[in-house]
Amino acid sequence: MNPDVSNPVIVVITPSFNAETFLDETIFSVISQRGNFRLRYHIQDGGSSDNTVEILRRWEARLKHDNPFGGTEVEFSWQSSPDAGMYDALNRGFSYVFSRLESEAAEHSILTWINADDNLLPNALRTASDYLSKNPRSEWITGMSAVMSESGTLSSTWENPSGYAQTALAAGDHDGRELPFVQQEGTFFRHSLWSIVGGLSRNYRLAGDWDLWRRFAAHAELIKFRCVLAVHRRHPGQLSEDMNSYYKEVDCAAHIDTLTLDLNENASSAFYEIDTGSWQHSIVSQQELTPYKFARLEVIQRQQADLEGLRQNLEVSESDRAARLEVIHRQQTELEGLRHSLEVSDALLEKQKMVTERQESDLENIKKWKGFFIFKLNQLKSQISNLTKY
Repeated sequence: MNPDVSNPVIVVITPSFNAETFLDETIFSVISQRGNFRLRYHIQDGGSSDNTVEILRRWEARLKHDNPFGGTEVEFSWQSSPDAGMYDALNRGFSYVFSRLESEAAEHSILTWINADDNLLPNALRTASDYLSKNPRSEWITGMSAVMSESGTLSSTWENPSGYAQTALAAGDHDGRELPFVQQEGTFFRHSLWSIVGGLSRNYRLAGDWDLWRRFAAHAELIKFRCVLAVHRRHPGQLSEDMNSYYKEVDCAAHIDTLTLDLNENASSAFYEIDTGSWQHSIVSQQELTPYKFARLEVIQRQQADLEGLRQNLEVSESDRAARLEVIHRQQTELEGLRHSLEVSDALLEKQKMVTERQESDLENIKKWKGFFIFKLNQLKSQISNLTKY
């Protein structure tokens, strides 16, 4: 193959393991692509124990001479051997293809991967190839996120975010919590960017694509298309269900120092204008990218103002409380004085009562002695009267 940037090689890798259920559909979505490019499709299997390898053999036979499904000419290959997980399989797959491509063809190639249960949409490769051929300064692109059910029923798509700021990507903020994921299905990148960062890290089991995107972003801006290029299938048992383990990997990842890098805080989006037959770009500001974040900041600011008002009210209330406590202390002191006075009064009353009782007793005794004295006086008077008679 002679390298031609207007007719690039597109390398698509599919990692698989016991993928018999959806693999035929995924393969067909790739080999049925049409456009001005050369397709190199490789499936890297992890040593499946179901019918995956037999399916790969059938496709190898079908595609040995030409593409019977009307798609572009495709060079198809596969390998099956145990690996250390999906990201190890992808690194092996890309290395296998690069080792068999001419060096210039590999250098100018466009890369992507599609998992064995997901689908490329028709003309996805044509769209990616057309854009990157006409925009040589762009290094990687992605489409709008889209999801389908286990049976293949298209479910939903997300226009937001309208772009991905280079700063936010490099910082790892697009982890699905603060900011939305970059959907791996439908993300394309140049071989040169892949080579600069050294491919996928084998340190991850679930968050390897998140890590790759932030390392890509440290070197190049991601262009967001206003169209869907691929669809992610949701079904029970897939690795992406284990979000707790995913976030553990994200939270334990080494931080990328972005302070010394000249990164764009805004984002770029692109769309193909049919009337002019050209790609149009627009700049998306940081505030447009995360309106909910700024709205949340406004809510936080209002909450902080409310808390400050409550704090001031509490300070006033505390001052009132202190004044009231002082009044209560004075009242308690006065009450204590009154209690003491009452106790003294009770003691005086008790003493006065005792005096009164003694006085009443003395008066009763006086009354008794008075009667006795009157009796004696009357006796003396009678005796004197009798003496005077004689």
